[in-house]
Amino acid sequence: MSGKSCALLVWVAIAVSSDVVAQPSDVRTVPITSAFTGAWYDPAQSGHGLLIEILPSNRILAFWFTFDVDGRQAWFGGDGQIDNNVAFIHATQGIGGRWIPNFDPSTYQSIPWGDLTLTFVDCDHGRVDFSGDGDSQVWGIGHMDLTRLTAPAGTCTPDTPPPPLGNLRFDLSFVNQSSPEFARFKSFVDDAVANPNDPPYAFKASDAAQMFRITGGQQYQTLAIHLADKQVTEAEASIAAGGSPAVSGDSYLEVGSMIGEIATVYAWCPNVTTAQKVRWAAYANQTLFNVWNPDAATWGGRSATWSGWSIDDPYDNYYYSFMRASMLWSLAANDPTIIKNGKNLRDYVTTDRLPRLVNAYALIPGGGSLEGTGYGTAHKDLFELYQWWKDSGGADVANANTHLTNTIKTWVHGTVPGFGFFHPTGDQSRDSSAAVYDYQRILMLWAVHLTNDAQAAALGSWWLSNIPIQVMNGFNSFYNMLPQGTGTTPADLTYRAAETGFTFARTSWASNATWLGIVMGQYNQSHAHKEQGGFTIWKNGWQAVTLNVFSSSGIEQGDEFNNVMRFERAGVIQRQREQASSIVAVSNYTTGPGGELHITGDVSPVYDSGSGVGWVRTIDFVDGVTTINDNLTLSRGAVGVWQMQVPTQPTIAGNLVTAGALRMEVLSPTNAQITAARVTSGDNSNFSQGWRIEVRGSSTNYRVQLATQ
Repeated sequence: MSGKSCALLVWVAIAVSSDVVAQPSDVRTVPITSAFTGAWYDPAQSGHGLLIEILPSNRILAFWFTFDVDGRQAWFGGDGQIDNNVAFIHATQGIGGRWIPNFDPSTYQSIPWGDLTLTFVDCDHGRVDFSGDGDSQVWGIGHMDLTRLTAPAGTCTPDTPPPPLGNLRFDLSFVNQSSPEFARFKSFVDDAVANPNDPPYAFKASDAAQMFRITGGQQYQTLAIHLADKQVTEAEASIAAGGSPAVSGDSYLEVGSMIGEIATVYAWCPNVTTAQKVRWAAYANQTLFNVWNPDAATWGGRSATWSGWSIDDPYDNYYYSFMRASMLWSLAANDPTIIKNGKNLRDYVTTDRLPRLVNAYALIPGGGSLEGTGYGTAHKDLFELYQWWKDSGGADVANANTHLTNTIKTWVHGTVPGFGFFHPTGDQSRDSSAAVYDYQRILMLWAVHLTNDAQAAALGSWWLSNIPIQVMNGFNSFYNMLPQGTGTTPADLTYRAAETGFTFARTSWASNATWLGIVMGQYNQSHAHKEQGGFTIWKNGWQAVTLNVFSSSGIEQGDEFNNVMRFERAGVIQRQREQASSIVAVSNYTTGPGGELHITGDVSPVYDSGSGVGWVRTIDFVDGVTTINDNLTLSRGAVGVWQMQVPTQPTIAGNLVTAGALRMEVLSPTNAQITAARVTSGDNSNFSQGWRIEVRGSSTNYRVQLATQ
C-alpha cells in the first residue's frame, strides 16, 4: 500500500469495527519494531488518527491527521527516537501553505506543536500521549488509545519485552588503577578522608562513592555516607527553622550535583541505614517535586514557589542540572512518589523530560550550544549524563542524533591557532578571556568517549593532545582517567554548525595561521549575545574581537561591544532581540581550498519589525583576507554604523586603518568618515583594553577588507 493510500485511510475516517483496548498504567509494553508501521486510530473517534513508519537506526516517523478545536483540518508530527518500547517525537505543525498551483514555499512554516509519546501493548493496540507546547491551552495534555487500522505485509512478531531500566550504574572500566591519573584522583579523595569536616574545595560525596566502587575501601564508603547525610541534616535544619535548604539556591542551579551525590551514595553504599534512606528520600523527592512544580513548591508545608526558570528549556544549562538530579535519583531509588502529571519520577523522566531533551538536540545536529561557547561548556555535564543513563540500561542518547559528534567538530574548529583560546560567543562567566580550561577538556573527553563516530573521535583526541591543559587536579581529577585516545590532524579548514550559526575558517592548522569565526544562526537564549552577523579574527592573538573578552564580568552582551552593524534611531540603539523568530536567514554558504569561505546572511529577522532595520551581510575569506559587504535597507529614521572592536589603538590614514597586525581598508563608501575611540566600560563592568572603530557615510552599503600581517 502506498504512503498516499495509508494517509488517505487515516484522513478519510473509514469506520472499521474493532474493540477498543485501553492501556492500563500497569500493562507492560513491547519493543517498537518495524512491525508497527501502519495507520492507527481510536475506533470510538473514527475520523482522525496517526500514520506511523518505523525507520532505521531506532527512529520513528509519525503524523497525526486531525482537526483543531474550531473544526479546521490540522496535521502535525515528525520523526523521533525509539528507546526500546517507547518512542518520543517533538512534533511540528505546518502553516502558511496553499493548494497547488498557489503553493508558495516562502510562506510555509513548520512551527513547534508539542510532544508525542508512543507505546504499544501488542501488535494491534497502543497509546499516544500528547502535550502541546505554546498552544497547550488549545491542544491540552492527555492521551488517545490506538488500534491498528492497516498493517505492512508480513506477520507482527514483536520481540520479548526487554528488562526494565536498571538501578543506578556507571561503567568504570576505563579506570586504570596503576596510572598516574588514578593516583592523582585517589590523593584528592584521601585528603578528604583525612579531613572529613573540611574536605578539599568542591569535593563531593559522590567522589568518595566512586572511589569506594573502584577500590572497595571502607573508609571511602564511610566518608560518602557522612557527607551525604550531612547535606540532608543541614537541609532538615534549614526547613525546621522556617527557611529553605541550600539546594534551592540560585533557582535550584546546583540540584544536579547535590541530589546526584545523594543518589550515588544511596545506590552504591550498602551501609546506608534504612532510617537514612527514608530521610534522604523525603528530601530528594520534595526537592524534585519543587523543581518540576515551581508554582506548588513547598518546604516544611510552607509555600516556596519560585520562577521555574528553564524547566522546559533543554538548551539552557539549568536543565542539565535538573535532569541530572531527576535521572540519577530515579535510577537510584525508583520511588513511587508522584512528581508531576500523575507520574512518578522515573516515568516522568522517561516519557516527558528525556524525550524533550533528545528531540531538542536533534534540532541542532551541527553541534554546539545556542547559549554560546561560555555556557555551552556546560555540555560537559550533559554528556556525562548520557553516560549515566546508558550504563544504567537506558538508551544511547549520545548517539541518538549527531549533536554530540558534531560538537567535537565545533570545538576543534572553534579553537584558535595555538589552541589556547576559543571562539568567544555568549557570556563568559568563568573567564572572560575565553581561555581553554579544564572544563573544555572534560567536555571533549566525554564526547570522544561516547561518540560512535571513529573519525570524529580521532579529531577530538588530536585536539586533546594539542591544548595546553593536559593535567587536571582537584575536583576535576576524576576526569583525568577518561581515555584521550589517538588523534588525527583535521583535513578540513572550514566548518559550519548551521543551527547555532558558528562558522569557522583558517588558512592552515599551523599556530601562526589566520583564523576567522562567524556567528550567523539563532538568538533565543539569555546567555547568548547580540552578535548575530558578527565576526572574530585571530592571528598570533586577537585582531578583531568582542570587547567582552576584556571585561571584568564576561557578560557584556550589547550590540556596541560586538563586530556587528550598529543601528540607531534618534541616537537610541536598535538592539538585536532574543526571541524564537531571531534566526539569520543564510542564503549562501560555500567553501574552497586553503580555507576559502563565502557566506551571506540576512540578519534583519534578529531585529524588531518596527526597528526600520534591513541588513544583509556577506563575508568572504580568501587567502587569509576577510571582506565584509553589508547591504542596508533602512526606514523609520534608522541609521547604520559599521563598527569593529580591536585590542590595540588604531591608526587612521584616509580609508586605511591599522590596529596591531590588522590592516583595514574601507572600500565603500569612498567618502567614509572613520573614527576610533577607547572603550573603558560596558553595561556591567570595565574593560582592561579595547578600541572601537566606527565607519559612517552610507545608508545603503559598506564594504570593508581586513588583512593580517
